[in-house]
Amino acid sequence: MHPNATSDDLDPTEAIPASSPQDAAGEDGVLAPGLLVGRYRIDALLGRGGMGEVYRAEQLEPVRRTVALKLLRGQRLDARHLAYFEVEQQVLAQMRHPGIAQVYDAGATAKGFPYFVMEFIDGTPVTLYCQQHAVPLRQRIGLFIMICQAVQHAHQKGVIHRDLKPGNLLVDQVDGRPVPKVIDFGIATASSRALGAAAERAGTPDYMSPEQAGPDSASIDTRSDVYSLGVVLYELLAGVRPSASHETAVAPSAGTLRRPSEQLATLSEAQAGELVAPLGISVPRLRRLLRGELDWIVLKAMQRERGDRYASASELAADLQRFLDGRPVLAVPASRGYAWRKFALRHRGALAAGVVAAGALLGGLGLSLYGLVQAREQRAVAEQRSIELGKVAAFQQSMLEAVDIEAMGLDIAAGLRGQVAQGGARDVAALEQALGHASTADVA
Repeated sequence: MHPNATSDDLDPTEAIPASSPQDAAGEDGVLAPGLLVGRYRIDALLGRGGMGEVYRAEQLEPVRRTVALKLLRGQRLDARHLAYFEVEQQVLAQMRHPGIAQVYDAGATAKGFPYFVMEFIDGTPVTLYCQQHAVPLRQRIGLFIMICQAVQHAHQKGVIHRDLKPGNLLVDQVDGRPVPKVIDFGIATASSRALGAAAERAGTPDYMSPEQAGPDSASIDTRSDVYSLGVVLYELLAGVRPSASHETAVAPSAGTLRRPSEQLATLSEAQAGELVAPLGISVPRLRRLLRGELDWIVLKAMQRERGDRYASASELAADLQRFLDGRPVLAVPASRGYAWRKFALRHRGALAAGVVAAGALLGGLGLSLYGLVQAREQRAVAEQRSIELGKVAAFQQSMLEAVDIEAMGLDIAAGLRGQVAQGGARDVAALEQALGHASTADVA
């Protein structure tokens, strides 16, 4: 419980108004500060609604501590109903979860009005907390997952809340970190079972499931809480509850539910800007985020037929965790393209590294092939040049073989003699002497 909550938030059993017998109190029926209810001393009124009031009280024994005392004035309990009530409060007291406000005690006043004593939570409704502290989208979903886990714990104990709404989902600061707490857990269930058929219908219309709004209370089960969680998630994402024309509880014959992304489009520019300011993103960006997968999650949680919803609060939490982890969301219609896109987004780092490695490998292979082609071309050029040089050498060899060296030497010697004969006899003698020492081949 928290001191700044409105009566709408604090009263977890808004229902058809009923006449409430007044207990010993002031003229307006409110318990005066200092009044003792069992071993609890009333300190102050925190809020009041159709079924009673919530007080901050001081436990006097066996330990002293501040508690929240909820007094239900819907109907007195007789001895038989009081026995049922005590059994139910024992079930509630057995719940042990850090996300659930502990139920310490329960009883009835001297006039037969039942009351519950709970852990005092000085927190803020989850929607208001996210707005005031500008909580980003992913952190909002993280807080909501913690709430789902707390609800699942109670469901495993056989306890249904039946009035899940922001006013019963408080966020407190513990060591600087936000910690959500579910309050009033199962009180509506316990009181209604104890009071029997005469009990008022528990729940808040704006968050009430279709079967809870209907006449058959026997059809209410844990999936009714899943529906209410879906409405809270809708409000956390879109900033507003589903419009009245689409409220299942208000209009049971309504057709399809307007998706959060569609609801966002109906807001004025000022309203949309006020909504996205704490999120730190633009309106088109938020609509894209909602339209991709979160729309589907909300729609599945808020299906009119119980069998079409998530089977449990843990399944809802698991699907939201898949969204945060980048894995395929079960609420989204299955397709290979969607699965591959999620795989690529989830492993984009590894895929990028693989692409780089593959590119380097292909680049190296390309360079190797290019070098091989160049080597082959150079070898072909060298072979071609070798063939051409061979042809030139063969041509020169053939030319040399066709020359008569002896005849050429004799001709040259004769020519030399003719030229020297024009000179003196002495020159002729010297020439003959030289020719005598050389062969005709040498002369050629």
